[in-house]
Amino acid sequence: MKKHISLLAALLFIALLNIRAQQFDTDKLIYGGDIGFGISKDYWTVGVFPQIGYKLSDNFHVGAGLGYRYGKSDDDNVYIMGIDGYTGETVSYRYTENSASLNLFAHYYPWKKLIFSVKPEIMHTWYRARLGNEKYSENKFVPAITVGGGFHFRPVILQLNYELIQDRYSPYSDNVFLSIGFLL
Repeated sequence: MKKHISLLAALLFIALLNIRAQQFDTDKLIYGGDIGFGISKDYWTVGVFPQIGYKLSDNFHVGAGLGYRYGKSDDDNVYIMGIDGYTGETVSYRYTENSASLNLFAHYYPWKKLIFSVKPEIMHTWYRARLGNEKYSENKFVPAITVGGGFHFRPVILQLNYELIQDRYSPYSDNVFLSIGFLL
C-alpha cells in the first residue's frame, strides 16, 4: 500500500511541476470543496473541506486541500458485559473526535460531465472518550486514499467513492459512499 501512496504522490507532484513549466494562468485556477455531515441515533459528525486546484487541460485537474471534521457520540445506556454475560448494569458513554487533514487531488473528465477522481490524504485525528468514570484519549495520523466516479453538474459534483486503505481509524465508510461537493 505504501508503494501506491508513493506512486500517487509522485504523479501529483509531477503534474504540479507541469503547471510550473507552463505559463501560469490565473484563469485556470479552480476552487471548491465539500461540506460533510452525518447523523445516526447516537452519533453525529460535521466537516468542511476547502480545495484549490489548477486545470492542466479541460480533461485533467490537480490540486490540494485542507479539512476539518468533528464527531460526537452520547449514549446513556451502554450495557456492561461480564464473563458470564450481561451484568444488568449500564453506564454512560461520551466520545468526541476531531480531525485536521491535508490532501492532494486529481480529477479526470473522460467525457463532458463524467468525472473520476483520486484523493490521497493524511489526517491527524485526536479522540476523547469516557465510559462511566473511565477516561481515554488518543492521537493518530491516519492515511486514506479515496477513489471515486460520478457526475459534475457545474458547480455540483456527485460521486460514489471508496476508500482504499481501510485504516481502522479512518472516518470514511468501509463501503461505497456518496459525496456531494462543488467546484468553480
